[in-house]
Amino acid sequence: MKREGWCVWVTGLPGSGKSTVAKALLRKLDKQNIQAQIVYSDMLRKVVTPAPKYTEEERDMVYGALVFVAKLLTQNGVNVIIDATGNRRRYRDKARKEISKFIEAYVRCP
Repeated sequence: MKREGWCVWVTGLPGSGKSTVAKALLRKLDKQNIQAQIVYSDMLRKVVTPAPKYTEEERDMVYGALVFVAKLLTQNGVNVIIDATGNRRRYRDKARKEISKFIEAYVRCP
């Protein structure tokens, strides 16, 4: 039986340092021989919506895909760090509901 991975969603306002924190976390984990994969919402958005309009429906689709990818990875033993604004609580709640080992880290930059 495969070990289930965990997921950390690094969330916060645009420009708050989410990517910096996600990369620092990945480096720290790597030093402890813990492997993880960062899933960037910006990269996934380019695949799901090549010409983004940032509508509510589009955001729902992108964040739905983001949670789906993270869930698949964790179910297959991959630890995941999500780098995404997640501006709606429902997006993060969906991840919390579908991924059993899930935490949120809110980045706040003054």
